[in-house]
Amino acid sequence: MANAYKNKIIFNGNTLIDISDTTAVASDVSIGKSFYLADGSKANGTAPSVDYYYISSVNNGDGSQNLVITDVANGNDEYLIVIEDNGDDTIRIIIIG
Repeated sequence: MANAYKNKIIFNGNTLIDISDTTAVASDVSIGKSFYLADGSKANGTAPSVDYYYISSVNNGDGSQNLVITDVANGNDEYLIVIEDNGDDTIRIIIIG
């Protein structure tokens, strides 16, 4: 007998996984990513990709601090941001990465 449920996993009468209440739509999911609709059918995302960055502060031995920006969306590449005070009400920003 064919499986009557495409959106559930039932084992010994117990529902282990049920995606019938899924509310995601293609525009919620990034392009290139797959997901399952509430009826159990597989769908592809249509939303543009979004870059995610994690920003942290690094304490240096001399009491100064630098920022580290991690590009989470693209393989966790890290960029060190050095901000230097030029002493004349201007700053210099150096990006290393």
